[in-house]
Amino acid sequence: MKLLDRRAYSSGELAGRLESTGYDPDLVREAVERLVSLGLVDDEAYARSLARAATAGGPMAAELLRRKLEARRVPPEIAQRVARESALGVDPVEAAAGLATRLGRRIGRAGPEVARRRIAGALSRRGFDADIIVAALHRAGFEEPQP
Repeated sequence: MKLLDRRAYSSGELAGRLESTGYDPDLVREAVERLVSLGLVDDEAYARSLARAATAGGPMAAELLRRKLEARRVPPEIAQRVARESALGVDPVEAAAGLATRLGRRIGRAGPEVARRRIAGALSRRGFDADIIVAALHRAGFEEPQP
């Protein structure tokens, strides 16, 4: 209970934390199941909270969000569903282009090629694949120079 007083945990995180301190795995499993049944541990709510926090700084590809949720030991089926739902109705190219535009205002003074590389790197770190990055840069006006 002291752990839950500090912050929320996924059931997997909590079990791992308790087992790492030497508690019997069977007792840990029973305790975590009891906490889940009482509503004190809610993987779905925890995943949604993490997803909101992760995307507060800007859009994120659903696959990266899923991996982040699973890294916090959210069950894979919940992580997949929450990541997919967070991306529903969001055009990834449009989301990435919006982020590219915002970033471009800050780093556009560095010169077009430097800005393009930095923005592409930022989009990549947010989990967008190369095709989406190229389309987003084009849509945001950071097109690759023609030879």
